[in-house]
Amino acid sequence: MGRNMSSQLATLDISDNNLFGLFPADIRSYFPHLARLNVSHNTFDGTIQSIGELSQLQYLDLSNNNFQGGIPHEIMSNSTYLEYLSLSRNNLQGKALPRNSSMPNLKWLYLDRNGFTGLFPDGVSKFSSLLILDIHRNDLSGDLSISFPVLAQLRGLILRRNRLKGSMPLQLCQMKHLQVLDLSENDLSGEIPTCLDNITSLTEVSSSTDFNLRGSSSCVDLTTKGSLYCFRGSMLNFLHAIDFSRNKLTGTIPIQVAELKMIRSLNTSNNLLTGQIPASLGKLESLESLDLSHNAFFGNIPSKLTDLHILEVFNVSFNNLTGPTPLVAQFSTFDDSSYLGNPNLCGPLLKKECNMSVEKSQGKRSKKTLAEIMESSILIFVEKFIEQFCEEAYGCSVRDRKNYLAYKHLSSAVSKQRRFDFLSDFVPEKLKAEDALAQRKLVENRQG
Repeated sequence: MGRNMSSQLATLDISDNNLFGLFPADIRSYFPHLARLNVSHNTFDGTIQSIGELSQLQYLDLSNNNFQGGIPHEIMSNSTYLEYLSLSRNNLQGKALPRNSSMPNLKWLYLDRNGFTGLFPDGVSKFSSLLILDIHRNDLSGDLSISFPVLAQLRGLILRRNRLKGSMPLQLCQMKHLQVLDLSENDLSGEIPTCLDNITSLTEVSSSTDFNLRGSSSCVDLTTKGSLYCFRGSMLNFLHAIDFSRNKLTGTIPIQVAELKMIRSLNTSNNLLTGQIPASLGKLESLESLDLSHNAFFGNIPSKLTDLHILEVFNVSFNNLTGPTPLVAQFSTFDDSSYLGNPNLCGPLLKKECNMSVEKSQGKRSKKTLAEIMESSILIFVEKFIEQFCEEAYGCSVRDRKNYLAYKHLSSAVSKQRRFDFLSDFVPEKLKAEDALAQRKLVENRQG
């Protein structure tokens, strides 16, 4: 190709070849008007300093090569038109996001699988148009709870496998369009935010614009269903996932998580979470993968979880759970690996019979407690009814509330007003018996 022809070239795609060697240092002299450059999936090495001279670039994909060195200052500070930047899977080092970074139109940023260092979230606030920010598997550090920016348009935030610490920033809850949130394999502490239900793209069907760039080769890596998958193309628009695994999170799973109706994958494994597994998680009708393993959850596995009819992977291994393992619906498809490391779980899958006598006695105790609660509630209702509606009209009285209700006054009242007959059925038999005994003693005393 002659220099005159190449000088007018706007798109250059030489991806997926066996090209190797150093990248041309004078590329701008050949392609001064280049807008799209894709050299991904080759074995180029050396630095990429000359790329910074291509000031009209809108799309730049250098992923899956052996480039070294840092990101040219010109790319990070003077790329006015750049919308797509992928430097994934190279050997790049230095600061990933310098404080003077300025790419006002950048929407897709993939810096994963390099050796970038520096503090995060320094420099991120300048990328106000970002849809995807993927910096996983680097060496970034910093406290996420300090000065985390609100990236209002962000759909995917993937920070997995860095050295980030601190608590989860509440600013995440202000990012209404987040569909993928992966903070796994860091050193985060504190509790899971209770405001996650403010992320509307996870709670309801979203009308957000397509955040997949057609024609791009990059993908979003996400661990779900027990394996690492690479999501690309239109599949990104259907991906709704949260991964907080392998941190030091404490506390319980907030009940607000049950409002994330669109979520397909939830992973909080390998943390220090405790409490009971919320039964309300059974409301997550889109959930396909639920991993709560390697925590300190206790209590029974909620039967409501069997309402998750499209659940494919379920893992609660290595907790302190008790009782029988569910065997209905999707749970009939899981094997013992879902429950290992819970010595007090029982059931056919674990080859450990459940103690039915214990279960029955527990059931009786529960029923008795419920009956007592109902009895007390009805007593309060009847007493209030008598006080408010019957006292003046029918001479009703409540004597010694702690012991018994003088049922004769209620009987007198309902005999005069037949529309209140239904109330007599709600008076506990124990109270009727106590009143009858009291009446007999009263008669005996009078006769004596």
